[in-house]
Amino acid sequence: MFTRPSLSEQTVESFIPSPPDTTGPYIYMDYSWEYLQENKGRSHPVELHLPVPADLYKYYVNLDRAVTKDADYSVYVTDPSDDVAIEVLADELNKISRSKGFSDENTVNFVASFIQHCIEYVGDDESKDLKEYPRYPLETLVDGVGDCEDKSILASAVLKLMGYRVALVSFAPDSEDEPGHMGVAVAGDDYSGTCYIHEGREYYYLETTRQGWALGEIDLKYKRMEGEIYNLVPRSMLRLASNCSWVADDNEYELGFTVKNWGTAYANNAYLRACFDGGNWYCSKTFSLGSGWMTANVPVTVMRISPDQHMIKVEIVHNGRIVDEAKFDTSKNIVKP
Repeated sequence: MFTRPSLSEQTVESFIPSPPDTTGPYIYMDYSWEYLQENKGRSHPVELHLPVPADLYKYYVNLDRAVTKDADYSVYVTDPSDDVAIEVLADELNKISRSKGFSDENTVNFVASFIQHCIEYVGDDESKDLKEYPRYPLETLVDGVGDCEDKSILASAVLKLMGYRVALVSFAPDSEDEPGHMGVAVAGDDYSGTCYIHEGREYYYLETTRQGWALGEIDLKYKRMEGEIYNLVPRSMLRLASNCSWVADDNEYELGFTVKNWGTAYANNAYLRACFDGGNWYCSKTFSLGSGWMTANVPVTVMRISPDQHMIKVEIVHNGRIVDEAKFDTSKNIVKP
C-alpha cells in the first residue's frame, strides 16, 4: 500500500525578539533650537536633554524592517516597545509648551519645529546605503537624521502620545526613479490651511522636512495631489515568506507555506488559498497569529489538472480581503522539504 509522504508539522513561533530592559545604560542626547511662534512673532530658544535607553536603541537598529505594502508605515508608529522612551520626549515638550502658554495649534507647531530643526534631512541612500530604510522613532531620535517618512513617523509618535489624533499622509512618486513624499495629518476643528476630510473629520497637513513650516502649510506640488492617509492604530500585517515546501502524489500536491505577522495586533481567522495556473482554488483551515509571530507549513492541498501546469498562486485572506499574494514555480524555485 502506497503511503503519501507528509509535510513537516505546522509550527508557530516568535520571529521578533523581545525588547530589552529599559532601566539603563543610557545614551544622553542634547538638542537645541529656536521655535518662532508664528501668530505672536516671538522666538523661543529651547534646550532639551534626553536620556535614551541604549539597549533599546540597539534593539531597534538590529530589528528586521517590517514588510509593508505601499507606503503604510503605521506599524513603525504603533509598535509599543519604544513608547517608554518617546513618552519622555513627549512629556518634556508638553512641559515646555504649557510653561509658554502655547495653544493646541502652537503646540503642534512646536513639536514640528523640534523635528524640523533637530533631525537633519538625509536620504536612506546616503545614511544607510539603501534605497528604502524606514526607521523606528527611537532610531531617528538617536541618529539625528532621517528622510521624510522617518521624520513623519517620529512626529506622529510624539503627537499621538501627547493626545493628538494623527495619521500619516503619503504622496506617490511621479515616476519609479523619483521618491514619493510623506507628511503628518493632525485632526482638529479650529486650525487653518490645507486639510483633508478623513472618516468625517478634518485632518490638517503638517510638514516635517522644512524648517519654519506650520500646520496647514504644504508645497504646491503636493497640494495638487491626492494624498493617501494611513490611520495609526494597531493592526495585523500578514505576509507570506519567500519559500514554499511541498510533497506530491500523482496530481495532488500538499503545499506548505510560512506566514508572518509583522503588524502590532493579533490576526484572527485568516486562511490561505492556492491554485495551479488559474484553476480551482483550494483553501487551508483558518488560523490565528499574534504580533511578531510566524506559522510554518500551513497546509493547502491543490490538484494539478494537467502536467504542464507548474505555477502556483497563493493568497492570504483576512477579514474578507486579500492582504498578500505570491507565485511559486514548481519546476524552478520551490524549496522542497
